[in-house]
Amino acid sequence: MMDEFEDAFRWTCDGDCGLTAEFDRGPPGTFRACVDELKSRGWQIYRGQHGEWHHRCGKCRTPVADILNMKVRSLR
Repeated sequence: MMDEFEDAFRWTCDGDCGLTAEFDRGPPGTFRACVDELKSRGWQIYRGQHGEWHHRCGKCRTPVADILNMKVRSLR
């Protein structure tokens, strides 16, 4: 789950651990920098089959094989 506050961004792992990562909100472009930082820490952020976003820390991340087996959705 991702929460956006006036002064911060907070991600919570959707796995069983409930780990959170919080970053100060800064100038434009900060959101992307935060996502890049999470990914460098081993977090997995992807969109599910029904358009929902998933956020998992390195410990709880979904195996790549499971993601590759997901049904491809139309981009139209």
